[in-house]
Amino acid sequence: MRQLMHVLLLLILTAATVMANRGGEGVFPYPYTVSTLDNGLTVIMIPTESGGLMSYYSIVRTGARDEFEEGKTGFAHFFEHMMFRGTKNYPASMYDRMVTEMGADANAYTTDDYTAYHLSFAAEDLETVIKIESDRFQL
Repeated sequence: MRQLMHVLLLLILTAATVMANRGGEGVFPYPYTVSTLDNGLTVIMIPTESGGLMSYYSIVRTGARDEFEEGKTGFAHFFEHMMFRGTKNYPASMYDRMVTEMGADANAYTTDDYTAYHLSFAAEDLETVIKIESDRFQL
């Protein structure tokens, strides 16, 4: 399942880039929208028939490939884990409790090129997920 999501995500990002560069249509077989928020965040939305379930991905464009210090590796994976330690507004115990109460599944993984944080949850919890994830990823 993780590999399928990884491939789907890469297809989406590739399609969005191709579409932006070519200005054409029909590269990605599903309808989607690409928006850029005032803060520079690019949001790609792909509506699907899912019975009220949603997935939310935060993609950080850094991975193992960005570890360039000789003999020192694992930093991208280390920081992936550190992102679950909580924030001032949502300490780890509160974040965990909120995710559990929503019945959501939260996880992350690191590749050579990027780190992906993802949640799957009921559509009614989207506002809460955006709130806690945006707090976790603010600069």
